[in-house]
Amino acid sequence: MLRLKKSRYAREPRQRRGEAQHATCPLPCAKLTAMLDRIFGLFSHDIGIDLGTANTLVYVKGKGILIREPSVVTIHKKTKEVLAVGAAAKRMPLACHQA
Repeated sequence: MLRLKKSRYAREPRQRRGEAQHATCPLPCAKLTAMLDRIFGLFSHDIGIDLGTANTLVYVKGKGILIREPSVVTIHKKTKEVLAVGAAAKRMPLACHQA
């Protein structure tokens, strides 16, 4: 029978956060990990950003679309300084947008 030797450089596939830890940790460690996951989950937000050609949208889970701005930036021709972004840039005279 042929035996295959595991390479010393081979790695186990990565587990999702918490999967392997709960299985290998003693019970107090698993409880602590689960508790910390719940606590830190309170401070995180799921957001989506749509960088569209006409509008930029920012969506926050549970709150809806919080930002809806035109995708426009006005830049000073000589200094390359950003003069305005979004709705403020769109309201500027057309002469400011031309290169």
